[in-house]
Parts: sequence; C-alpha cells; structure tokens
Amino acid sequence: HCGFMGIAYDYNLEDNKEYNLYGYPKLKDNRILLYGMNIKNENNSENIWIENGILKHKLDTEGGQSGSSIWFKEENNKCFIFAIHI
Repeated sequence: HCGFMGIAYDYNLEDNKEYNLYGYPKLKDNRILLYGMNIKNENNSENIWIENGILKHKLDTEGGQSGSSIWFKEENNKCFIFAIHI
C-alpha cells in the first residue's frame, strides 16, 4: 500500500478514539517485521495522555521504532498523524 496521511493540528486527545503506532523494530535475530499496536483513549484512562506538551503512552515499543508516527483514522477512513514516537 502507498499513500499519505494528513497532519492533525488539534493537539487534544479525543475520548474513545483509537491511536496507532506501527514500525519496524530491531529484532534480535535481524528479521524485518512490521509491528504495531493500538490504544484507545477512554475516559479517565491512563493509556495515553499529554503532559507538559508531550504525548505519553503505554504502547509496547522496541528500539528502532523511533520516528514512527502515532496516528488515528477518522470515520471517513482518512488517517492523520498525531505525534511522532521518540
């Protein structure tokens, strides 16, 4: 697949929205494997939050995924980048 994503300019997390992070982590056996997770921002959850202007999350990541986008999909199937994982 190829294409593009828009940039989300609204820096507020939306309730009940699913945020995704996919990338190619460095594996111990040098395989290249796409790995991803998603996390839902639920009311008063501690899964994903913004603290001092920095997005924090409990997505499981590995070395090599830095620079991967954290993105979401709207109801019209358009995807938007919300943050960059560092």
